[in-house]
Amino acid sequence: MNDQPEDARSARRSRRQPWVPIAMLLLLQAMMSVPLPMSLKAWATSSLQPSLDLLGMLFLAGLATAAGRARLGASVAGLALWVAIVLRPAIALFPRIFQRPFELGDVLQLPGLVHLLMGDATLWTKLLALLAVIAIWPVSAIAVHQLVKTVRSRDFVAGGGVAAAWLLIGALSSLGWQPSTLFAVGECTIAAVRTALGLDERVQRMHADIDAGIARMASAPAELAGLRGVDVHVLVVESYGDIAWRHPELAPRMRRLWTDLEGELRANAFAMVSGCVQPAITGGGSWMAHQELFTAIRVPDQRTWEHVLKSEGRRLPGLFAAAGWHTVEVMPAMPYHWPVGAAFYGFAQSLVKPDIPYAGHPYAFGHMPDQVALLHLLDHVVRPAQRPLFTTFVSVSSHAPWPEIPRYVGDWRPTAADFAQPAIVHPVSWTDLPSGEPLLPAYADSLDYALRTAVGYVARLPRPSLVLLLGDHQPPLSAVDVACPEDRRLDVPVHVISNRPDLLAPWREDGFVPGNDPRAAAGTWPLYELAPRLLRHYTQVR
Repeated sequence: MNDQPEDARSARRSRRQPWVPIAMLLLLQAMMSVPLPMSLKAWATSSLQPSLDLLGMLFLAGLATAAGRARLGASVAGLALWVAIVLRPAIALFPRIFQRPFELGDVLQLPGLVHLLMGDATLWTKLLALLAVIAIWPVSAIAVHQLVKTVRSRDFVAGGGVAAAWLLIGALSSLGWQPSTLFAVGECTIAAVRTALGLDERVQRMHADIDAGIARMASAPAELAGLRGVDVHVLVVESYGDIAWRHPELAPRMRRLWTDLEGELRANAFAMVSGCVQPAITGGGSWMAHQELFTAIRVPDQRTWEHVLKSEGRRLPGLFAAAGWHTVEVMPAMPYHWPVGAAFYGFAQSLVKPDIPYAGHPYAFGHMPDQVALLHLLDHVVRPAQRPLFTTFVSVSSHAPWPEIPRYVGDWRPTAADFAQPAIVHPVSWTDLPSGEPLLPAYADSLDYALRTAVGYVARLPRPSLVLLLGDHQPPLSAVDVACPEDRRLDVPVHVISNRPDLLAPWREDGFVPGNDPRAAAGTWPLYELAPRLLRHYTQVR
């Protein structure tokens, strides 16, 4: 039987294994420093910045140990460090990608991010990754416990020396300290509580925006006689931002591409005008832009989106349905039907991934290329239609981070071989966001494919049609800021296309310009104005 005090045993073990406290401290510091995007160089640099969160949790665990609750203190500190490690990348990247601070409600989007990061991984890889994330808590708790025991022992020169050097680096190094993730989480929590209690002025502003949007749609006429029963198609091209026309590396290619596409449209009796609108979001969160488009309500965040989903008011697809159009939404990235959303917007028919046959190469986002979904829409909805159509297609092929670009089949008669493999592969992944420059070629190729496919679909429409082809938000690239640091605009291009040229006249009066270049338009206006303007344009026959 060993009746020696625990501190004596810990001291003897510490003397026998002086590397243990050093290893524990280095392990914790390395865990607190994992960067996104992942890079060994960035990791090494970050590891030289002492973590305020780690220092604070070690102090907390020390107090708990002094109070006789060593294991509890280590467990609480380990949990706090787990939260910091998991949320640190999101809190750091949100302002760079979405141009807004991270909010506590954004935690609900983390499962979707994990799906994107691990979409192509095997089941065993996903399980191992899940176990690794879960293990951060107990590993952190054990490491904290070991460090605190070392400090309490009679021989803590090794651990104390490393800690002193570590603190000295933070005090004197030009690299400074790591920002505190736990402090940011605390701020997010306080803000969420204030919002829940109605104490945040942003809540009043949100409700004012919702009321203004409902009034905006209510005041817009909805007779639609000026359309004379033509089909209306809304093609939303993911991440098609106006930066594609402004960035010095992207703009020349965009001009060449649209010169070709406009020629294809003219050859099929379609004319076009172009302009810009400004969504309230950028970098991601497409569903918020779609809601803003169809409800005329400004939707800058998830909280607003959820409130709008419960609100009353008129929505653009529902107005078309009431006027006699058959309303159809095509969402090839959706793995299941969403009846609540279809009813909210007013879509009579929804086509999602299980409804669209595809057995080719699976892509990271949406599984199938845009051309497969649009060809299905063309063959199974547009050509056999007996009533005017209002359709919405939400693209997937230009969704970040653009590692694989599908093959575009120019004659729209694809074979199985055409979809067996990507046409272009870029060595990028979601972990590269928002590094910018390395992603530009992948972004350019994805836009090339998505726009060629969208215009190819329009050129094959067999019925009188009005098409709105627009982006939903700027891409999640820090290269936007690198190339245009003074230009933080959120504009996205809008191309209005029709084989009934007289239908384009109201858009020209609104400042849109003939041709494909949205930069030539006279200014821009918010995305939430697009639906009311469309309704006013076609309230009566001209």
